[in-house]
Amino acid sequence: LFILYINDIPKIDKVRYNLYVDDMAIHTSSWRLGTIQNRLNKACNKISKHLNKWKLKMNDTKTEFIIFTKR
Repeated sequence: LFILYINDIPKIDKVRYNLYVDDMAIHTSSWRLGTIQNRLNKACNKISKHLNKWKLKMNDTKTEFIIFTKR
C-alpha cells in the first residue's frame, strides 16, 4: 500500500528521487549552493504537502541534507 501512496509524488525539474522500501533520497546538482538549496527546499515542501494530503508524515528526525563537492 505504501507504494501506492508515494508512486505519484510530484516531480520537480532537475531534482531526482530514489526510493527504497519506505526511504527516499532526493538529489540535485549545480555549481551554485543556493540553487541546490532552493531546489531541495522546494522538493521537500512539495513532498510534505503530498504526504499530508494522504495522511502520511515525513520523519523530520531522519531527514538529512548532505553536500558532496569536488573541492
